[in-house]
Amino acid sequence: MSLAWLTVLAVIGAVALLMTLVAAAQHQVESAADLAAVSAATHLGDGKPAACAAAARIASSMHARVTSCRIDDLDVTIAVASTVETPVRSIVLTSSARAGPVASGVG
Repeated sequence: MSLAWLTVLAVIGAVALLMTLVAAAQHQVESAADLAAVSAATHLGDGKPAACAAAARIASSMHARVTSCRIDDLDVTIAVASTVETPVRSIVLTSSARAGPVASGVG
């Protein structure tokens, strides 16, 4: 096999690995948003600042940061972001999640 083909295969393998790592990081960011929203909703009884602080703690423990904490009555919407360093460049991954009571009649 020629050196050119080996180089092509190595590049394809590196790109596939990079895509896999970014996809795994995106799943982690989505999980951080989900768990942060549930945590905030759980702490609503302690007040809005405490609810957002709880979300920030959870997000931080998952290597993400809360970029938005919106509370509307009993609904909490949390947006998070995380920066992934790759050999090529830094990539900012984002996700948001909502937690709150289920509307009646749904189910």
